[in-house]
Amino acid sequence: MPQRIRPGEASILPLPATTAIAQEARRTAPAAGAQRSEILPREEARPESLHRAWQAGSPYNQRYQADQAETFSAVVEAVQTFVPADGAEPGLLLRVIVGGQERLIHVAPLRSLREQGTRFNYRDSITVRASPTQVSGQTVYLAQTISRGASVFEFREAQTGRPLWGTPATP
Repeated sequence: MPQRIRPGEASILPLPATTAIAQEARRTAPAAGAQRSEILPREEARPESLHRAWQAGSPYNQRYQADQAETFSAVVEAVQTFVPADGAEPGLLLRVIVGGQERLIHVAPLRSLREQGTRFNYRDSITVRASPTQVSGQTVYLAQTISRGASVFEFREAQTGRPLWGTPATP
């Protein structure tokens, strides 16, 4: 049975430090038109709560449509960052290959992933459940779950798409 991991649970995975999100994100160039943000040092990335763009009910999170969610297997081609709104903390963006086609997966806020010890790496084989949507004229997939090996990482509630990383919003 797969190990289910939700925000707030201990989920440190024994991965080499050389494949950390921060190192991989700094080495990987963004796609044309993608907004690139450097990963902030831990001290700077820990405001009392996440920016309102990450909060349940935000315009960004309202784009998740549970009835449109798809499940697909993929291979991670790049680990990058994105920003869901001006002033928001960066989130994790996975560039994956599915049937020879590239897809962009918006995963979760980097801070939430750091706190969980969750990492994704170049060439990881994953299974993604995500809802497609349009962001800046480009199709992206908002992740609900990502499975890797025996672990299932949950980022949104299955029926509602409500983010599981939620904390009170800040202005």
